[in-house]
Amino acid sequence: MDRSEIKDREYLYKLIIGQLFYDGYRQVAANLAEEIGMVQEHAAPSDKLFRLFSIAKQFSDEPEKENGESSLFKVCSLFYL
Repeated sequence: MDRSEIKDREYLYKLIIGQLFYDGYRQVAANLAEEIGMVQEHAAPSDKLFRLFSIAKQFSDEPEKENGESSLFKVCSLFYL
């Protein structure tokens, strides 16, 4: 796994833990943060993961466009600008 993949996974875990805190699953979030070695205060309660999921879900069943790019690809590419 290269460095960028590791950073992406760490960011994903932070989003998961923040979402769990936001949804009221504080103990689960704390246990997960401890298990992966993440400092708890860095994972503030957040619904960003849910909002990203909601955006992606709108495009998940969409057929590919004529040029071969789906709208999901375009949305995801916005996060890597």
